[in-house]
Amino acid sequence: MVKRILKLFNKDFGNVHHAAILLGVAMFTSQVLGLIRDRILASTIGPSQTLDIYYAAFRIPDLLFVTIASLASVTAVAPMLARYFKDGDGEVEKLKARKFLGDCLSFFSLILVISCCIVFFLMPYLAHLIAPGFDSAAQAELVQVSRIMLASPLLLGISNLLGSVTQLFRRFVVYALSPILYNLGIIIGVTFFYPTEGIVGLAYGVIIGAVLHVAIQIPTLVSLKMLPIIHRDFSFTEVLSVIKTSLPRTMTLSLTTIAMFAIVSIASMLGEGSISRLQFAYNLSAVPVAIIGLSYSVAAFPSLAHLFQEGKFDIFGSTVANIFRHIIFWSTPVLVLFVVLRAQIVRVILGGGAFTWDDTKLTAAALALFVLSVVVNGLFILMTRVFYAAGETRKPLIVASSATVFQISLAYIFTKLYIFSEPARLFLERLFRVEGVPDTGMLMLALTFSVGSFISFFFLFHIVARRYLTRDLVRAIRTTAFDILFASLLGGLVAYGALHYFAFAFDLEHLKGVFFQGFLSGVLGIIVMFYTLKLLKNVELEEVSSAIHKKFWKQEVLVANEHETKEI
Repeated sequence: MVKRILKLFNKDFGNVHHAAILLGVAMFTSQVLGLIRDRILASTIGPSQTLDIYYAAFRIPDLLFVTIASLASVTAVAPMLARYFKDGDGEVEKLKARKFLGDCLSFFSLILVISCCIVFFLMPYLAHLIAPGFDSAAQAELVQVSRIMLASPLLLGISNLLGSVTQLFRRFVVYALSPILYNLGIIIGVTFFYPTEGIVGLAYGVIIGAVLHVAIQIPTLVSLKMLPIIHRDFSFTEVLSVIKTSLPRTMTLSLTTIAMFAIVSIASMLGEGSISRLQFAYNLSAVPVAIIGLSYSVAAFPSLAHLFQEGKFDIFGSTVANIFRHIIFWSTPVLVLFVVLRAQIVRVILGGGAFTWDDTKLTAAALALFVLSVVVNGLFILMTRVFYAAGETRKPLIVASSATVFQISLAYIFTKLYIFSEPARLFLERLFRVEGVPDTGMLMLALTFSVGSFISFFFLFHIVARRYLTRDLVRAIRTTAFDILFASLLGGLVAYGALHYFAFAFDLEHLKGVFFQGFLSGVLGIIVMFYTLKLLKNVELEEVSSAIHKKFWKQEVLVANEHETKEI
């Protein structure tokens, strides 16, 4: 058993689809743990000021991570590491690569430590920017929790750097396990530390998760003989190259974090529990993005980088289009079913305990608005990786900058209009069946998030299509989009009708009844989608069916089969 596990850890997943499947399974596991985490938080604490403080406390540590730690990202470090192995992977090449890693580790760790120390003392002032709607007592708790969480960007930054090695050598199992262990650490904090330490215990869980995130990387680096070397002859030249390459990407990520910063700031003024409900809804909508969009993008990046460096631009473009089609294929049905089954999903996963029916209704409505951008967010992740593989980082930055400014402006405008415009408020409340529920203004923040995502996607897709895709490839993507959208809408209508039918068959006052109502409705919807795509002779369905048949029945080894006994 130990040998099998070690073999799995050291397995080179060279095939994009195999790697994507592995990452998808692991990411799914990570997301399940994340949902368990949210379930515990929702039932134990519920949408409240305590949970609002906890989620708001992430803003500054997250900003530090994306502005400093992400400079040493895999998209910048991995290509530079690859240069050391152009002529082989012998001891000399590994020694140079390890020294380069050591230089990056020393520099970025030092900058992070200094930044965290400065922020530690400035936190009382920053708390007013994070959550202006909090009272003085809540802001004092926010300061305390944020200060503890300042250790997480340093730990995750180190893990991020080490992860560039595991991804370069296609050790995707280790990369996939990192977020799983991170969520496990948070669950430990919620379960064991919160009952005795209160909200501080939640912060301890975050730190435990970050430690585990780093620790899982180390055995693989040892086996690869790629542990960083800290040496005296520090070379700033190559570190500067990493910064120059990563800076546009880091600024892009920073803009997203700033947008979330603004959303949290506005939500703090909308009523107690608004931040928590928004975060719960966002976390649920992020599940398909992580499982589908992120898995495919991470798996494809090394191959895309190699293809571009080798000048195989035709294969590069066809690979991008192929992954594009498959992300659309998997994400679109999820979007439709999440909108239709939103209340059942939220109630089953989060409902009960301190999480009331009003909380369920509001979170479900926010989920429907967040999930509208599931497909485009998954594709946006892929497109940024396409540009990074090509060594182009400015275009995503320009697009994200424009979208973020628009998104923040729209968030303020929409929120104000919603509060002061009774017709608009009544329309949205009736549409999502939240009449009479307080603090519905938070829905405007979820809407603006999706609007910003669509704007970013369309601008970036225009550039990608013009540079890397032929007309035939774009036409193939459109065909896939129309096929799967038609099938998904038809399946969604069936699922919606089934909900009303099963409402009479099950007792919806109990969790089991809500579960079976949503589950059976979803199954019927998926069946309709499947046969519709089959009638349309959808290419992606045929490709997926062929791949599954080949892996299960015509080969001996399958990651999800043989290695299942063994989640970014």
